Amino acid sequence: MSNKYKTGLYSFLKSKIFKSIKAAAVLLLLVSFNLRAQEVLPASKFNEYKLSNTVLDSIYKPALHSDSLKAVFFKHDEQFTDAWTKMLQDLGDYLTMNNFKWDKPTWCFTKVYFNKKGGVDYFIYNFKEDATPLFKQREFDRHLKDFLKGYKFKSKYKPGIPFYQSGPVTFIDQHLKP
Repeated sequence: MSNKYKTGLYSFLKSKIFKSIKAAAVLLLLVSFNLRAQEVLPASKFNEYKLSNTVLDSIYKPALHSDSLKAVFFKHDEQFTDAWTKMLQDLGDYLTMNNFKWDKPTWCFTKVYFNKKGGVDYFIYNFKEDATPLFKQREFDRHLKDFLKGYKFKSKYKPGIPFYQSGPVTFIDQHLKP
């Protein structure tokens, strides 16, 4: 590759035109995320959709963070924890009302992306490998999609920006709780 070509490419990458193209691409990406319907995805499908935690995490901010200044719910962490717990309890109640049974305590890792109005844009989950039968995962997926339709995060504090929360959950049938 000649120096003339390298210099020309470098100049183009530093140019206002390239920066404008890059900004337009990012804007298009953001708009496409906002126009997408709500997504409930097992982690394997998340990867198939070519979605990336890096991209989503640049759009959505962490609800809680070890560096409190990066947390959306900075100074409101108790309200967040109450609302997060309420959402998981509501999901458990919904599953029970719809006769869904786990039959044993079931571990699942979740990552939930909320839009600025508190609705769920993405709910990504992952069960321990071979611990939950595929038919049970599919049934859970169906119920989860129904549960999340119109669901709003019930925090008294409304941050007004998109945020996410991730972590493990152990689902337990009501009749199995101590």
